[in-house]
Amino acid sequence: AKRFNLKSGNPRTTIYFRNSIVVPLALMGSEEMMPVGKVLPRAATINLRIGKPIRHADLEKELRLKNLEQTEKELQQTALLYYMNQINNLLEPEYAFKETK
Repeated sequence: AKRFNLKSGNPRTTIYFRNSIVVPLALMGSEEMMPVGKVLPRAATINLRIGKPIRHADLEKELRLKNLEQTEKELQQTALLYYMNQINNLLEPEYAFKETK
């Protein structure tokens, strides 16, 4: 199974979240339905977990208060990492990100 990569997102995408509610989603099993290199899908069980909705404006405000020294770019990275962690927490252990050393 392919593992989730916490660090794969682009922090600049958080500018699109302004005035939005972000809902973390974890989709597991799609790699069985449509394996790399295959043209036609096959039957597979796919699981979708839906996380708690997050009002981005509230999160951004909270992060700004906790991280007064951070630049705008650093705050975007912090927000994105928060969202990625929310997704990671929804995943089954076999898909979840694990820090490697």
